[in-house]
Amino acid sequence: SELVFGKAVVDVLLRLRSVDADFDTWLEVKVREMQEDPLVSYFYGLPASLFKRRPAQVATMARSASPSRRRDLRRSGPPPPGALGFFVGDRDGGSGWEIRLPDGRLEKYYLTLPTDIGRLSVLLPRPPAVHLGKALPSVGAEGLAGIYVQYLENLVFEARARFPGA
Repeated sequence: SELVFGKAVVDVLLRLRSVDADFDTWLEVKVREMQEDPLVSYFYGLPASLFKRRPAQVATMARSASPSRRRDLRRSGPPPPGALGFFVGDRDGGSGWEIRLPDGRLEKYYLTLPTDIGRLSVLLPRPPAVHLGKALPSVGAEGLAGIYVQYLENLVFEARARFPGA
């Protein structure tokens, strides 16, 4: 979702070019900043690069203390109706129950694992190490996406503050 959100924010800003005479100048500086910034340009270009590569380029990693202990599973509450089994780290990086619906279809019921039971991480291909001239902390894909979204939020807040009529 962060990937789609990022493109949408930039597209909306580009459509606002005619709202203020100074907006173009401000946006030009911001677009250059986004193009030159390793984190922002990485996330902006990531959807296209993922479609060009094989799906194996994005992976999940699971760290677990003991994922099969019944006591740990009970901490997440009772299994949902139709539960067939518990899964950890599916292709989307999620964990939860596989359930059979009344019509016979199989669906997934996702849960958040307590961190002492296990932790899943999405591994991105060649992630950036720098953002706005500073080294990025080792925070994984979720953390990097959070930094990217914060950058986009700040961009929107700055645009609103500088150009209230936009």
